[in-house]
Amino acid sequence: MLSGQILAQMGLLVQMSVLPEIPKLWHKQFLFGYKAISLKPITSLNANARSVIPVRNTAESTMTRTLHNEGLPAILAVTVAKLVTRASLVTPASLVNCDHSDFDGLVAFVCAVQTGKGRAVPVYANVGYSGKLPAHNEAPARKQKLRRHYSQQDLSLYEQTMVDLEALHCHLGFWPRLVFDRGFGGEPLIRSLMEHGAIFYVRMKAGNLVEFGGSKLKVSELSGNDTMIRLKDMDLRLVRSDDPETGEPWYILTPDLNTSREQIIRIYYYRFEIEESFKDVKHVRDLDKLQVDLALSLKVVLWFVMLGIVLLYLSAMKAMGKNWFEQKTTHPKKRLSWYRWLHELLEWLIWQPLFEVVVGGV
Repeated sequence: MLSGQILAQMGLLVQMSVLPEIPKLWHKQFLFGYKAISLKPITSLNANARSVIPVRNTAESTMTRTLHNEGLPAILAVTVAKLVTRASLVTPASLVNCDHSDFDGLVAFVCAVQTGKGRAVPVYANVGYSGKLPAHNEAPARKQKLRRHYSQQDLSLYEQTMVDLEALHCHLGFWPRLVFDRGFGGEPLIRSLMEHGAIFYVRMKAGNLVEFGGSKLKVSELSGNDTMIRLKDMDLRLVRSDDPETGEPWYILTPDLNTSREQIIRIYYYRFEIEESFKDVKHVRDLDKLQVDLALSLKVVLWFVMLGIVLLYLSAMKAMGKNWFEQKTTHPKKRLSWYRWLHELLEWLIWQPLFEVVVGGV
């Protein structure tokens, strides 16, 4: 069966490519986290733990220790980076979407490689405390606790973003091409990326000021669709998309002088894959129900979930070939995302033996 081939390939990757990267001292803890988090929806963290270890106290204490292991995310980051680079899923030419997503008082920064197939594959994540938390004394105790953690953070959200991008570069060994929404259009982040020599594409707000022809103009006031501008002392290219039927066009800032305007617009179009990936992670895996009090705990969960997605993607590629995304259906609106489709294949494989027992093989 196809799902069996995918699962067997995932097992091979874990044995040959993942476990050798995990310190032997942590093998049992890693395998516990992989079984409890990577492959199944989150009913609750303790419930998932009990599905792996039947003794309640042992299961829940093991989950607590796993979520508090500060070294696990760093090890998993290196492991995932090696997986995706060895498989050429991420290369210097790859397009990696970068965005933030809220998780009920926590905020995750995620980098995910574009596939052109509707969902990006996450390859890096970090978690901090959200600034969108109530500060009044009547706020729920959990929100007050998260707010205190937020006030103790040393770096702002976008200072931390640059730290995370540098970590991504360190893990991969190169800079892929980076794609950002307009929330990342601040001059300090752009300057840092320019100093690193990174290629990036960031959507600017219509009211952002740039220099053109010796004058300062809003980007919406530029007459051309493909214009060289200056931002402070940086020479950059500003690409304008065609006027949409509703809303405003995209204003895409980039140091890339070699890619055509049409290709740059297409690159930004596929930025939306990361938002669809967030939806899948939150709703297919039920992370929208998750409530934890520590950024570290969510970071551990996200890295295990991301490892599962990467292994699922690479295993499907190996088992089914490059055309495995094409689902056989006569109705295009009934096509599932590749992640949901593969996840349901594995769910069928996991539950089929129980069904056979219950109905007697009928």
